Amino acid sequence: MTTQTSKVNIGTLIHGTLNETDLLTAFATELSRVSDVGHDELRREAYREAGNPTENASEVISDLIDALNEYAPPHTYFGTLEGDGSDFGFWIENDLEFAYCETELDENDSERFADVDCEIYIHINDHGNITAYDLNRNEIWSAV
Repeated sequence: MTTQTSKVNIGTLIHGTLNETDLLTAFATELSRVSDVGHDELRREAYREAGNPTENASEVISDLIDALNEYAPPHTYFGTLEGDGSDFGFWIENDLEFAYCETELDENDSERFADVDCEIYIHINDHGNITAYDLNRNEIWSAV
């Protein structure tokens, strides 16, 4: 299994507004940044709507959120932060249920990671920073 480090940044993308023009622009720009190919028509439609919002704007926003979720790394999602409906970004899932598993990462290294299915490893350090790794110990995402 080969996993590349995600292009997304965990945290706020846009905050404090539910203005359709602002959301359309921010989401379409982020989709351009994280996706190498695809979603061209959706991005064009978002920019058209941002220039002159219609009643279709909320549907385009919903489609952009769905598209951005395609790029969310394991155990994260794109949407609003729980408790703040105007804070949009990539967030760590709130319902993570950690099952601890000890695994040998290489001959000289044994660390405790946590993940429900132990297919990816989630390391939580003593400061509460979280880093997710694939089975080859490549970083997928981190939150400090």
